[in-house]
Amino acid sequence: NSELEGDLTELISLDFTIRTLDGREVELIPNGKSIEVNQKNRMEYVALAEEYRKHEIQPQLQALRRGFIVGTQEYRHLFDWFSASELQLLAEGDKKIDLEILKLHTNYGNCNPNSPVVKFLWSILESF
Repeated sequence: NSELEGDLTELISLDFTIRTLDGREVELIPNGKSIEVNQKNRMEYVALAEEYRKHEIQPQLQALRRGFIVGTQEYRHLFDWFSASELQLLAEGDKKIDLEILKLHTNYGNCNPNSPVVKFLWSILESF
């Protein structure tokens, strides 16, 4: 799609910060709030944001793991009945996401469903 090619950073106002799951704003690099994401540094931003997200919930996951182990100790013998993939399916459920439902419930904020960046997002998600 020709309208999605080129420099999309003009359409998106980002700096080197990320909004945490609890709503705080964190700088990904020193003075990140004053560094604008542009065509040249966008991959650095993506790598830093991805790395932050990968580690953001580690404390909560560790607490959940400890609680799961303590809470299931009495029923540990039941785990022998299931394979690892069956346990994973039971814990996670079906991983399919209905994009049409997601589109219906999406709040676009300062853009709309016809904005090039929104179309770009949906095209990426539909490619999976």
